[in-house]
Amino acid sequence: MIVGVAGLTTALRTRHALAMLVTGIAAIGMQVLSFAIDEHHERVHPLFELSHALVPVILVLIAVIAMRRPAPIDPPDRGPGLRAVR
Repeated sequence: MIVGVAGLTTALRTRHALAMLVTGIAAIGMQVLSFAIDEHHERVHPLFELSHALVPVILVLIAVIAMRRPAPIDPPDRGPGLRAVR
């Protein structure tokens, strides 16, 4: 659910994409840890974890949005009395 909410938040407010990516990575880390513990104690079948296959897809989409570079901003117009000093 955490990654789903992160995906929806990113879709609605792209400026929050980086924060949602970090949240999603933390959530998938907890998921992997839980799987390792459950597998060690033989509580869950690995095919059950296949139901979480959508999580990496959502995180990749969030990462694509988070890593997009904004369009460059044109420098402001300079008046006739101003010159650039280098």
